[in-house]
Amino acid sequence: MAEALQKYKRATALDEQRKVRKLAKTLGQIAVFVITMAASFASILEFGVTRTAVTISILVLLLLLSVFSNILSYFDTRMRQTRAKHVAFLIPSSGDQPFYSAMLCGLARSALLPQGQNYVIVPSLPVRSFEEVSVWSLFSDLEDRQVEIDGIIFIPASPDKHFDELVGFHENRGDIPLVMVDVYFDIDVMDTHTRARLPSFVGGDESIGGRLAAEIVLDVIVTPPAKPRVIIVNGASSPWEQKRALAFKTTLAASWKNVVFSESPPINYSRAAAYEWTRKTLPKVATFDKCISVSAVFACNDDMAIGVRNAILHLTREGYKFPILPQIVGYDGITEMREYIEANDAFIAGTVDVRIEEQARAAMLLIHKLIRGGERKTEVHLVEPLAIRRADKKESASAPIH
Repeated sequence: MAEALQKYKRATALDEQRKVRKLAKTLGQIAVFVITMAASFASILEFGVTRTAVTISILVLLLLLSVFSNILSYFDTRMRQTRAKHVAFLIPSSGDQPFYSAMLCGLARSALLPQGQNYVIVPSLPVRSFEEVSVWSLFSDLEDRQVEIDGIIFIPASPDKHFDELVGFHENRGDIPLVMVDVYFDIDVMDTHTRARLPSFVGGDESIGGRLAAEIVLDVIVTPPAKPRVIIVNGASSPWEQKRALAFKTTLAASWKNVVFSESPPINYSRAAAYEWTRKTLPKVATFDKCISVSAVFACNDDMAIGVRNAILHLTREGYKFPILPQIVGYDGITEMREYIEANDAFIAGTVDVRIEEQARAAMLLIHKLIRGGERKTEVHLVEPLAIRRADKKESASAPIH
């Protein structure tokens, strides 16, 4: 991070040097003009023209130059105001996860909403994870591409670990608004003064989302076993993202007193990682005759939920039996997950729709407001999620796999 910060500072210093050289050149041109005018004034006096006439002529000339300069300045300002502004969309991975691509599409559509201003979304997909790079290096890479950035919409990973960096960028580059999306700081442990220093944020209400996921499980499994086992597949370890799993456990435990939770380590919302973890972990709780009793699975994003489903199908082909179909609940509401739900898939009970399109719309309108206002503000917009349930929710929960 230090190397990236130094690179950014060097680029900023070079930019400042260019501005100083441009100003010095302009001042030099003005000095040459003044000297030339003074010499011309002296020459004219030698021909007997009165000082008053020369002074009036010079004043008229200066007035015309001033008017011309103001006209140029006005049109330059108007061009800057009406030109298409560039909003960088920074994400912490290569962008192969459906959530990120859906958010990018939502931002592109929402870029047409602000009246009187055109926006261009500039995606920046790092080749390494955010843990290995930084917002300074990402922004420096944008400057290396010689793109004039007017605002940044950023989905960070583990923002609390990068508090000084993110808040420092927000405070030191007030001319470029920073709006965080989807993942935020652990604001529950912050005082009012610290919260006021944070960048703005648009995201889903994680606590409501976790509660909705539990309600889908309770709705689909009307009569649970005496000691139900529930699997939670975690995506990340940041306190903000852990809220959904915590709310899920709290809600479910309030109704199922003897519930047993088994949780995965954070596996970065990867479908492949969820598949591998499930395929290797579930056999460990199997009986001697290869029976696996799992009532439900809550995957903290839809991609992992699909990975879990595929792993369970793989285990059945290996001879494992599930007396009760594990009911899987995802999170995000991506298109592929909706297709499983609409097809009444026996495993997929539902998902929590975080309303990605609405989050993109709110983020775009907020960045527009901050760019136009020119102020460094902290605004938090939470989009309430919705539950999407399988239509035949009460028919398949107790049907065995054949």
